[in-house]
Amino acid sequence: MKEKSNEDIDYALSANRWSLISSGLWSRLKTTKSFCSMGTFAFFTMNLLNGLTCIPQFVDLYLIWGSSYDMFENMKCSLVLIFMQFKGIAIWTKMKQVGFLLGEIHADWEREALDSDNLLDQELLKRREVMMSFAKIGRIISYIMTVTTYGAALFFLPTRYLKAAFFNVTVEERQFPYETEYLTNAVKHSPYYEMIYLSQMIGGTLCVTTNFAVDSTVAVVTVHICGQFKILANDWNKLASSFEQEKIDEWTRKRNVEVTKATLKKLVQRHLHLVGLADVIEETFSAIVLLQLIVSSIVISLIGFYFIQAIENTDVLGFTIGLCYLTSQTLFIFVYCFSGQELYNQGIGVADAIYMSNWYNLPPDISKSLMFVQLRCYKRLSITAGKFCVMDYTMFMTVSLHNSEDDRILRIFTACRALGKLVG
Repeated sequence: MKEKSNEDIDYALSANRWSLISSGLWSRLKTTKSFCSMGTFAFFTMNLLNGLTCIPQFVDLYLIWGSSYDMFENMKCSLVLIFMQFKGIAIWTKMKQVGFLLGEIHADWEREALDSDNLLDQELLKRREVMMSFAKIGRIISYIMTVTTYGAALFFLPTRYLKAAFFNVTVEERQFPYETEYLTNAVKHSPYYEMIYLSQMIGGTLCVTTNFAVDSTVAVVTVHICGQFKILANDWNKLASSFEQEKIDEWTRKRNVEVTKATLKKLVQRHLHLVGLADVIEETFSAIVLLQLIVSSIVISLIGFYFIQAIENTDVLGFTIGLCYLTSQTLFIFVYCFSGQELYNQGIGVADAIYMSNWYNLPPDISKSLMFVQLRCYKRLSITAGKFCVMDYTMFMTVSLHNSEDDRILRIFTACRALGKLVG
């Protein structure tokens, strides 16, 4: 039973657990001293390397202030790097709550584990089928995020080093992955150039891993809780169906009422527990989602300007990098919107299941209790951006449309600038 339970848990969590381990966040959930030391070292290394990168980025931004293209080139990386670093620090302080949520996943799978005694339990198999379907959704999201996130990093991080290595580039023309200024050309000579380039690549990769770990964990935990709401909805639907009141004696009827009330109490307790878990998700990730929404919206607009410049200069490589960057940033927003929308849908699904059940067969006092459960279901469960706005499909479309408007403004700005050059 334990081995089967471990296999189920691995299936549910393995698609993103490696990123928690690699970024050092998983160590916050362990008690082993050596494991905690390794994780703390990885997390400290990420912050140190990226901190040493951010300072030259701000120096470069100060020196190029006024040049719109160079500023956009700098900010599309510096904003993301700083935010991802802050995101890692924020989730580091919230790992107690994250550990609690992951522990709930462990507990749910252990409760529904198969063994030799329940292999033919059809109700258990149906619950496991629901849990597996939602775990599969979490894995698919994690895999898609892995491909897009690391695809963008693969196109972006080593490109300038490969360009310097295989093309006729002078020492002064060498560039680092990020737009940085060290106020001396000595850093562009070997071996300093290779050492700094490698440190920026390692720091960037660790930062990307931490960012992926946070977003994928939100998706995995949320879809799992959505699966539990789905199971709960099925249980509510069966509550009235299992109640028999015709052609039975009074003693049996009273016994059925007592059993139904006991089942009702368990379902209400389970519902409140799941609502509490949804609130934990909201409290844990709300501030992070707000910053993600702001930064991603700004970066997507900057990438739109970057696209225009790449097309003007027929820069195929720059266009490809920008496309990967745009895809990953858009996906970050979509993951939160999808998770919030699914949480809302499954929460309302409980009320719908009660309404579609044979509630009219139940005794009046039990039927009245169902009304209060439905009222509780209509209190929206959601993921918000700092409690300012709800993350759902409507928000995703709003962000996409606003970014499209920003791109139109940038195109007009570029056209006016080109016209000014012709007139001049």
